[in-house]
Amino acid sequence: MVAALGEADPAIPVLMDGPGRVASSYGVRAVPTTVVVDAAGRIADLRVGPITAAELQAMADAAR
Repeated sequence: MVAALGEADPAIPVLMDGPGRVASSYGVRAVPTTVVVDAAGRIADLRVGPITAAELQAMADAAR
């Protein structure tokens, strides 16, 4: 679940993974963990711990 998004309307797709199946398949062990997947389905970036909006934007931009 992405509680930190609150009422935000991000300009990038965000996966809501309530059951945790996707998190498990990516080996996520801590919350929060941010995984950016590129258009080819590869992990472009993975960060454990909190990140800022600017960091998230930079990660998304780099993945394009």
